[in-house]
Amino acid sequence: DSTSAFAIVRGEYGIFIPTAFSPDFDGLNDGFAPKGYGISDLGYSFFIFDRWGEVIFATNKTFEPWNGTYKGELVPNGVYAWKLYFSDLDGLTHEKIGHVTVLR
Repeated sequence: DSTSAFAIVRGEYGIFIPTAFSPDFDGLNDGFAPKGYGISDLGYSFFIFDRWGEVIFATNKTFEPWNGTYKGELVPNGVYAWKLYFSDLDGLTHEKIGHVTVLR
């Protein structure tokens, strides 16, 4: 006897987004960006907002970090909102939102 079956194996993705970083240019924890695997380069958008809802950082480049500046100046310590849009390798779209604390 023998048996067979078809199985569809879908890719997995994982995403990690820190809750704080310290952009003090000491070479440690100076940038803020999502990290992960199974993320497509297509459909990726990452935004940082100040407390009034103004976009202070935007990128379409996968995992490009924010260095804690806005218009060439360091932002004050505090909490900033972020929004992330991305597609996994199966083409499914995802949206994540959260906040990050800037500490120096």
